[in-house]
Amino acid sequence: MQFEAKILINAPIERLYSLYANVAGWPLWDTSLKSSSINGQFSSGATGTLQPMSGPKAKIIFSEVVPNRSFTVESKLLLCTLRFEHELSPLDNQVQVLHRVSFIGLLAPLLGRLIGPPMRKGLPHALEGLKRVAEQQGHTAKDMHERIRVVQGDICIQNVDALVNAANVSLLGGGGVDGAIHRAAGPELLAECRTLGGCSVGDAKITKGYKLAAKWVIHTVGPIWRGGEAGEAGLLACAYRRSLEEAVKAGAQSVAFPAISTGVYGYPQDAAAQVALATIRAFLSTYPQLKEVRLVCFSEDSVQAHLRALSPKP
Repeated sequence: MQFEAKILINAPIERLYSLYANVAGWPLWDTSLKSSSINGQFSSGATGTLQPMSGPKAKIIFSEVVPNRSFTVESKLLLCTLRFEHELSPLDNQVQVLHRVSFIGLLAPLLGRLIGPPMRKGLPHALEGLKRVAEQQGHTAKDMHERIRVVQGDICIQNVDALVNAANVSLLGGGGVDGAIHRAAGPELLAECRTLGGCSVGDAKITKGYKLAAKWVIHTVGPIWRGGEAGEAGLLACAYRRSLEEAVKAGAQSVAFPAISTGVYGYPQDAAAQVALATIRAFLSTYPQLKEVRLVCFSEDSVQAHLRALSPKP
């Protein structure tokens, strides 16, 4: 069983390929995904995971990656392989993008009938999302540096609409940034957090800011670093993306982040900064109402890591 969909996108091939290469950012244009991750570089043989909005998490392998041209992802099911092909072809002054899904193996006819219809229905929506993000990135690239700021200082005193708190799953306070925000906000913050029922890794929940200058506090839980092979990049991207979604939903126009997971959770600073900036850039390209994202770093080393990710050398 096989089906495909095509779309024309008015954007450079390189921009489209970069959106593919930012695997953690796939849910920004494919709303059927809750999270996605890759272990290592975007290249043939890499492995990763996909977490759909409904259904179990799936392990994937990038069976073929051809820069600025195509890539193929495969997922092994019971007596069946799901193959997802993505092709970029120049056409006049645009790029034709093709996404193809194939069911291969003994149980392909059965699984195709069971899970094929929603996949077929979702292909055009994913392509429309890719088109929207790619074309809007071109419009926002010039002002992106003005909307993202990297500073060193105390996140608790930032004059923004919303602060992001690097919390733990209990949402009941802790050390580092978490403890500092709770102390600055006052006991009312803990009282409201007790009503939220905790928070999963990669998710985010919002409360009032109480005694803080910020109107809202967005509590998110980043992943613990386990060597990079446990889907940490996807979970970290989710934490940033879900925080931004909560900020937009609340009507915030400015938000301040700490360097999520880089403290006691041990995420390497440069790797975390790359995930943070890739996710923030992709989000801002879709949501122009968010005027400023401020990355508030505790140390000079963290500042430099974020500046490298913000302005990578060619």
